[in-house]
Amino acid sequence: GRGTSTPALARIATKACVVHTDNVSTTSVVHNFNTLDVIVQIVEVASGATVIGDVTRTDVNTVSVTLLGAIGNGAYRIIVTG
Repeated sequence: GRGTSTPALARIATKACVVHTDNVSTTSVVHNFNTLDVIVQIVEVASGATVIGDVTRTDVNTVSVTLLGAIGNGAYRIIVTG
């Protein structure tokens, strides 16, 4: 069945993407929400634009985000909401 809930406060974890000069950058974010039901966004800091990357829910407390291309220091931020 379909379940809904309204949390008093959203739980949010953020982390900058790992700096990488090769063609692939993978960053793990430990959020400790104890659920696979999380929403992951990747934001380009300079423009505020949401970008597309590969997201894997590694376990109930961790997501892994992979981006293609060179990643500069502070260029992208990963936001996990759950």
